[in-house]
Amino acid sequence: DELKSAEAAVASLGVPVARVAGDVADLGGHQGMLDVAEAVIGPLSTLINNAGVSVISRGDPLDVSEESYDRCQAINTKAQFFLSQCWARRLLARKRDDGRFYSLIN
Repeated sequence: DELKSAEAAVASLGVPVARVAGDVADLGGHQGMLDVAEAVIGPLSTLINNAGVSVISRGDPLDVSEESYDRCQAINTKAQFFLSQCWARRLLARKRDDGRFYSLIN
């Protein structure tokens, strides 16, 4: 519901918006997520990495399990890096004479 509300708010400003839900930790899904966004908006000039999680069970850092740590790293670091890499490859494959600025926001 929050995602739909955000989509409606942006669309009400006359800005094209693509609602793309996916699991950024699934590296094989990155290409498809970018495909969906670009099918609606066109070539993306900005990528905002905004996914992030905390440990599975909050509390004493001395009690964080390896599973919980690995989950955080998979989403907060690994997924962000490889999604950025996938997007950067798209940028490099395009002609660069359009005068656009490109932004990667983490």
